[in-house]
Amino acid sequence: MSYIEDGGGKGYKQGVDSEGRGRVAAVAVSQLHHRSMEHQAAYIVLFKHIQQIGDTEEAFGYLLYSGDRVLVVDHLELTCNDADWGHFEIYLNPTVVAGGVDKDPVNLAAFSSKTLSVTTKDTNDGATPLTESTKGSQLYCEYTGLEKVLNFHGGLLLHKGDILYLTSDAKNAATKVRASVHYYECEEDSI
Repeated sequence: MSYIEDGGGKGYKQGVDSEGRGRVAAVAVSQLHHRSMEHQAAYIVLFKHIQQIGDTEEAFGYLLYSGDRVLVVDHLELTCNDADWGHFEIYLNPTVVAGGVDKDPVNLAAFSSKTLSVTTKDTNDGATPLTESTKGSQLYCEYTGLEKVLNFHGGLLLHKGDILYLTSDAKNAATKVRASVHYYECEEDSI
């Protein structure tokens, strides 16, 4: 059997097979899980909205990243209480956003006091609307039933000043719309 030296001077070796492939046993976890467990630095924000006017696109979630690294959106969970309701739309970088109420993101490691440089807002269940001059670039549109998990597998990246903006277009007024955004900040040397 051949070995690979660790390169760190500690004398550890890794076995390799006859084709040079490493022999390993591993536990694989998502980056979101890793950032929460090892660094206490994974977050969730819940946006809540009640559709005010049926068949009208209404903004209900806003996340502005103002940190100096890269914010990674792992996934979104989208739900509503009407199976035949309409659709969600996701935009990047709208202009002149106003209104809404501040939301407090939650660290998934509940015991941690770590925070990120983000500003998050929702409509307070429709009571305080969000408005914009332009919606920005449309990233996604989903005609959905009661729930949908939109998994970006860590591929949706926001740099300083980037905005994630969510809208809904429910067929009926009073439809309850919810979206939870799960995210973390990249480690310095990972991008």
